[in-house]
Amino acid sequence: MREHGIAGHSRRTRRRSLTRADRKAAPAPNLIKRDFTALAPGLRVADDITYVPTAEG
Repeated sequence: MREHGIAGHSRRTRRRSLTRADRKAAPAPNLIKRDFTALAPGLRVADDITYVPTAEG
């Protein structure tokens, strides 16, 4: 590999998130109460975005 100028690529190590949860804060209220049935489309929307990769990092 050295003769041909080829180098391996390794991923960067993940850094710990700068945002930390407040352990003393009250949890968010469960407004849906795990009932995901709806009488019509668009009445209940649930989502969870844990990590969204972007070009900026």
